This record gives sequence, C-alpha cells and structure tokens, in this order.
Amino acid sequence: MPFYEIEFDYTGSAPTTSQTYNFCIDELGFEAENVRRVGPIRVEIDGSSKDYILEIINDQLPQTRSNTEYLSAS
Repeated sequence: MPFYEIEFDYTGSAPTTSQTYNFCIDELGFEAENVRRVGPIRVEIDGSSKDYILEIINDQLPQTRSNTEYLSAS
C-alpha cells in the first residue's frame, strides 16, 4: 500500500520529529514499519487511503503527550 503524508495540528510545546513518530505508534496504534518520520508535525503512514487513515487518527484526538496536545490531523 502507498504511504500518505499526515500533518498534525497541535497546541502547547512544539513536538520533535521523534515525539510525533512515537505518538503514532504508542498512542494511535500504528505499526512501526507503517510509519515514516518526515518532520516535527508530519509523518507518512502506509494505508489503503488517506481519508481512512485520517478517520482513524481523528477519532482518537485530541490527545496529550509530553506537554503537546495533538488536536487534529490532515
């Protein structure tokens, strides 16, 4: 399946690239091999469609990790 770039809106402390990557794995439940680091608020996630990935993520937000509250994904 293809990888889709996902960007997070957040409030609070600016996340690091590793923090957002780990958030996707630890909090959102994605497998490590299906997530790629892109930047502090961006990752690429492997899936059937971007809309489906966004639905999975946004159903679980907002969530807080290390003084960063992830509000939504696009």
